[in-house]
Amino acid sequence: MMTSVNFEFLRPRRAYLAELAAFAEQYAWPDPSSALVKLRSFVEEMVATIYAELSLVAPRNAHLNDLLNESTFQAATPRVIRS
Repeated sequence: MMTSVNFEFLRPRRAYLAELAAFAEQYAWPDPSSALVKLRSFVEEMVATIYAELSLVAPRNAHLNDLLNESTFQAATPRVIRS
């Protein structure tokens, strides 16, 4: 288990998100490309979690951008989440 500086608050309910964030933090300076891959995974998992928690129906074969711009997601989430 890796510890996150900024995202440990997620660990009790979403350990997988805290773990992805911790990897991104660890790789930020020595390997920025790997950090970006972990951050992308973090965002994809977070969006999937929001869809599941809010019982939103995702379009078939949707990519991350499609999910973020879906009208039901837009209506159900504050702008700060989507920015």
